[in-house]
Formats: sequence, C-alpha cells, structure tokens
Amino acid sequence: MDVKGEFARLERENPGKSIAAYLDPAGSSTEAPTRATLYYHVSTNDSVPAAAHVLDSLEDRRVVYTNLASDHWLTTYMSSQLAHMQNPAGRNELRLWQRNSVDWTVERSARAPGMALRVGGRFLGDAEGPIAGGGLGAVAKEVAARSALADAGGGREKALERALRYYALAAYAVISRARHHSTMLGNYVGAILVSDSGRILAWGFNSTSFHHAEVNLMLAYFLAKPGETKLPANSVVFSSLTPCKQCATLLESARGTTNSIFYGQFDSGDFGKAGAATSAKIDDVTKPVSVGGKPARTFVAGTLDTEVAKQNIAQNIGKSEAAKTLIDRTLDEIGRRSSKDRKLADEEQTVKSAVLKHIKETLDAIAI
Repeated sequence: MDVKGEFARLERENPGKSIAAYLDPAGSSTEAPTRATLYYHVSTNDSVPAAAHVLDSLEDRRVVYTNLASDHWLTTYMSSQLAHMQNPAGRNELRLWQRNSVDWTVERSARAPGMALRVGGRFLGDAEGPIAGGGLGAVAKEVAARSALADAGGGREKALERALRYYALAAYAVISRARHHSTMLGNYVGAILVSDSGRILAWGFNSTSFHHAEVNLMLAYFLAKPGETKLPANSVVFSSLTPCKQCATLLESARGTTNSIFYGQFDSGDFGKAGAATSAKIDDVTKPVSVGGKPARTFVAGTLDTEVAKQNIAQNIGKSEAAKTLIDRTLDEIGRRSSKDRKLADEEQTVKSAVLKHIKETLDAIAI
C-alpha cells in the first residue's frame, strides 16, 4: 500500500484524532529501497498535535505526514516539513527526502517509538492564588480595552492593576531563570499564564524551532490538562514580546471571552507583530513596567528597544550584554519589591504584598 492509502486506514481506525507519521527505509529488503516502514503517532490530547511529538522526536528533517489543517498554528514555521494528508494535491504535497513518497511502498506500519515533546515550560498546578476572591481577570479585561495610558485610582482595583505589571515583570524574569539554568533557551522570550486569583499556572520560554515561549506555555498547560481545549476562565497571558503569527493563532484558538493577553516589547517583524492585533502592549494601557526606584528607574521594554535592532528583536536580545543584564535585573526587582515594608492594614498594600510574595516564591522554585 502507498502512504496515502495507509494514512487513510489510520484515520479510519482513529476517527477525529490527530495523527502524524514518517517513513523509515531502514531494513528494507532492497539495496535501493522503495519500501519502508510507516511509523505513526496518534495523539490522545486534542490540544497537543501528534505532529509536534513526531517533529520533536526526529533527528533529521524528513517529511512528517499529518492530518492537521494547512492553517494550523504548527504550520507557520514547519510547513516545509509537513505534508497535509487531508487534501493532498498530488506528488508535490507527498514529497519525501530523496524521492516522492508516492513511489514508496509501505511494507508495514508501526507505532513510532520514543515520542516525547521537548517543552521549555512547566505547569505549576491550579490551587488558589494570592488574590483572595479573585478579580484579576476582570481588571485585565478593563485595562486591555483602553485606548490610552491610564491608571486606576486606589484601593483594591489599583492593587490588581499594579499586579498586572508585576506579572509582566515576571515574564521577563522567566527568561533570566532560563538564561542561567537551561541549555534549551533559544530567543530571549518568556511567557506566563496567571489565574483569576493570581496564581502562576504555567510558564514557558523560547526553546527554538516552533517552541516559542507562548507555545511552550500552552503545551505545558494542556499536557497537564488532557481534554481541555480552552484557557481557564478569567486567566491572563503575559509575554515579554508580541506573540508572533504562530503563537497568536494558538492563543486565539484557546482563548475565551474572559481571557486577556498582554505583551511587553513590540516586535516589528512581519510574523512577529501579528499578535499585536489581539493583545495589548502593557506599557500603552497602564504605567510602564520598570525596574529600580526613583531617580534611577529603568523602563524595561523601552530600554530593550534602545539596546537591540528593531528588526528580528527576538533574535537580537540575546546578543546584547546590556539587554541580558536588564533582563536579569527583573528578577532582582521582584525580590526588592517583595521585601518592601507595606501597611498591610491597607487593602491595596495587602494585595500587592501577597502577589509579589507569590511571584518571588514561584520564580525561586522554577526547576528548568
């Protein structure tokens, strides 16, 4: 049987499931092999495509056959390696290294061995967070809808708005943790997912290929939540950089009406700036995220803009020593603010103190 026919059989046996496969001619019965084994993987998690497992597990760039739609988020950067079997156009869409796959005969099919995702991120659990009674999601929606810079007046609402900036700072601090403790860090981008009660549910950093920070964040969350296809109600995503086309597509597919997305630095690249249409630059809608106190306060996103070229920002941040130093300072800043004496009889200060303590403890405990 040829690849198309064998893949169709797998789809019939696994209706509605995400399937990915690749050919391996090793052990073929001929010296100039035209026969191969079709190794396949079927995902049991609707939010984690089988093709992601296969792409991560292969050590070469052979074609991966998939039943993902051609506009799926994974195709944004991996389209040259994916052959879409839903509506194959013929030989050009069934190509394989060395020859067209339509020329191969599938001798046998077998489940692919060693399928494992290399995710630069973790799910941290979903117990109640530091904000008693919640409310972060509603404030985030209100802030994200602004058309200009503003700031809440006082009390609990002001504390929750200030908390948004603390979490935005934490997204940068994830990069710092990865920079010093991981060999997987690619471009210098970090992201976190925060619940309505302020708990950091998951974090992710860019670990190259299609594993951008937001993708790793989402994969970490959905791997821990099989069966879930949407973000938790009223949860908020914070990314250090504008979500690119791939990440924006994934985020939008999982986003509900109560979710908000904020980013720190604007990426001016064609793919990079795609997420600006569906997320809010936090410095544009509330006071800018900063490190250090007066008079030496440094605004993180604006300062990073001066340190790296405006094109390919994601790739250039890690090349600037000044930018890397500033990112490291975000972790120190969270520690500085969390140790500050506050009048805990004041509701605003109580919320701020609880949020900062949670962020610091979470970042300190990150195991990368």
